[in-house]
Amino acid sequence: PGCATAFVIASGAMGGPCRIVEPGKPHTPAPPCTDNFQVRQFMFDGREWESVEQCYQAMKFTKVEVQEKLRAIKKKPKDKDSKHGMDVWNEGQRYTCLRPDWDAVKVEMMYRANLAKFKQHPDLQEELLSLGNVELVGAPSTSWKTKSGMVNWSVWNGRIQTRIREELRPASEQRKDMLAALVKEFEDYLTTEGGATLPIPEVDGAAPGAVPAEVATATEETATAAS
Repeated sequence: PGCATAFVIASGAMGGPCRIVEPGKPHTPAPPCTDNFQVRQFMFDGREWESVEQCYQAMKFTKVEVQEKLRAIKKKPKDKDSKHGMDVWNEGQRYTCLRPDWDAVKVEMMYRANLAKFKQHPDLQEELLSLGNVELVGAPSTSWKTKSGMVNWSVWNGRIQTRIREELRPASEQRKDMLAALVKEFEDYLTTEGGATLPIPEVDGAAPGAVPAEVATATEETATAAS
């Protein structure tokens, strides 16, 4: 009740690493670390996730049991990361119990999930920083309607990777004007779309391996119902 299956499942191609933009040259793929479908485990909201996409899709929903259904989807040994990414994307289209503020917080949630992944994997930090100052845009992706018009994830995914790249640099090497402008874009989007009405999980402060009480309760209730 309150979270029924809602959407048609799609199988079109999406995901993939960002693209490097260089004047006069075709766009070339950025490293795998810039792909939301990349499978590298990290902690967010006190739980372990397989990929940024899995975490993002789960965070759309208010019901912990739905979040846990998404979190339970694991990459099979012979599958590519893209297959796992599409599996969690499809599962994320099936339910209706969205956060009431989802359109406002979705960009911030994607940013925080990415930041958590990078903070917990020094090798991915090095990979992103190795790009120097090249311009990044996201791979082809989905669009959504905002109060100011249509936007596409290819734009925001590029901004997310660019912002995190600047934030990972030592303060003395950061392009501070660019970083300040990017942070303002994120803040302006959140505000323009109505702001957050529910808490957004913080990147820091979650103890690795900790299980929030509501998750434990949901798990126990599921086990009881199945017994």
